[in-house]
Amino acid sequence: MEIDAGVVEFCRQYLPNHSAGAYDDPRFKLVIDDGVNFVNQTTEKFDVIISDCTDPIGPGESLFTSVFYEGCARSLNEGGIFVAQNGVCFLQQDEAVNSHNKLSHYFSDVSFYQAAIPTYYGGI
Repeated sequence: MEIDAGVVEFCRQYLPNHSAGAYDDPRFKLVIDDGVNFVNQTTEKFDVIISDCTDPIGPGESLFTSVFYEGCARSLNEGGIFVAQNGVCFLQQDEAVNSHNKLSHYFSDVSFYQAAIPTYYGGI
């Protein structure tokens, strides 16, 4: 799922090693659409949904809303897992608390994990 087809074309052209052949894998299906629109219209069910979006402000704000979370929960198979990008818990505590409160309405087990992303706040 990607909202911007230009991003996909850029990555195919300039970052071909990052996909590790995924575009050629017969199991791969790329959908160009808005994530909120997709999860609220699809009848497909998924084992895992990973929301690796930008920040909860600006263009990515809709991917941090109850409408999106509810659509994701509805689109998961029983026992499925939803993973969402979030702020840095020890630096952005308000954001973490807000996310936990929202997610708890739609998912029975809400936990945080940390991954160092050097280009993002707190990634060093």
